[in-house]
Amino acid sequence: MAQQETYGNEPWAAIVVQAWADEKFKKRLLADPTGVLKEKGLSVGPGVRIKVVEDTDQVVHLRLPPTGV
Repeated sequence: MAQQETYGNEPWAAIVVQAWADEKFKKRLLADPTGVLKEKGLSVGPGVRIKVVEDTDQVVHLRLPPTGV
C-alpha cells in the first residue's frame, strides 16, 4: 500500500473522495490511517506505518521516496 498512494488507485481514490465529503471520516483517517485502510479492504504489511497528512493553502507536503526505489 505504501507505494500506491496516487489518486489513480481506485481504493485510495474512493477514500480521498469520502474524506472530502465526510469530515468525521477524514478525522478518523488522519488519526488512524491503518485502521481505516484495513476497514476499506486495503492491507498494510507488518511493521509498515502509515501516515496521512492533509495539504492546506499554507502547507504542501511532498513525498520523498525511499532510496533505490
